[in-house]
Amino acid sequence: MKTLQDKLGKFEMEPTPPANFCDHIGNKTIKIINSEYWGELDAKNQANGYGILISSGEDIYEGYFLNDKRHYRGRHLNKDGSHYEGEWEADREDGRGVFKNPKDGKEYAGEWNQGREQGRGKMIFPSGNTYKGKFYKGLRDGNGVFIWDKKVTKSKWNNADKAKGDFSGLEVDSYRYD
Repeated sequence: MKTLQDKLGKFEMEPTPPANFCDHIGNKTIKIINSEYWGELDAKNQANGYGILISSGEDIYEGYFLNDKRHYRGRHLNKDGSHYEGEWEADREDGRGVFKNPKDGKEYAGEWNQGREQGRGKMIFPSGNTYKGKFYKGLRDGNGVFIWDKKVTKSKWNNADKAKGDFSGLEVDSYRYD
């Protein structure tokens, strides 16, 4: 199996967490029920600080931990090749981050909340169509721009995968959507 670095490149840990982010006593490799963790531990043998966790399903997480949970910045590579890199809080994607699935081409870059796309972001679908706007609980919500077949549609989405309101098809070159 290729290493995480072989698959995704070097992990950029900047910005590093503040000095008082967590207490740790050193690096250690430990086995955790069908998983393996290498990294910084606290006095209770909890993952605290930088570490790498390889699960029995061959998922790999590299980044920071706080009280045994993925926290601050890190990246997670799933067995299927999809991966997320960005901010974490309490073991969930939370803050700014990028998810990519190389098998189907789906990609999302933007804000996350409790493991779901939420806030401003950009979704690229397997078809190559793109949506840029607001998301709520993983669905398009609020004002956004949908780009398909060199056309742009501005619309308001209502916490659903379908647009509500007027559609206006514009040539991509005639509308600034960045």
